[in-house]
Amino acid sequence: MKTVILFAVILGVLSGGVYYYVQQKTPTNVIEEQQNIPSLSEPITAKHPQWKDRLLPVQGEPGRVKREANSDYATILELTPDSITISWDRWGIETFKKNDKGIYVFVKES
Repeated sequence: MKTVILFAVILGVLSGGVYYYVQQKTPTNVIEEQQNIPSLSEPITAKHPQWKDRLLPVQGEPGRVKREANSDYATILELTPDSITISWDRWGIETFKKNDKGIYVFVKES
């Protein structure tokens, strides 16, 4: 009987802790976390040795882009005013630097 009571107390404490944690994860905290994700606000033109295309922000997926001409998707790892580093879902990590014409030109593959 003591084992059953001890188990009930432990289970109650653990589930209470989980409930408390869930309550603390408010929508405001989630929104703040999403604001730290690098995201494009508008399409950019990118030039790669094998292609030239526009990278479009993916609606509803912060930090995601896709090539306009096909279904290649990527996650933005780093975004600065003059460069973008992305991790393609199928091709690896690549960095593009913005030139004086506003086109992001491929500079390296990681």
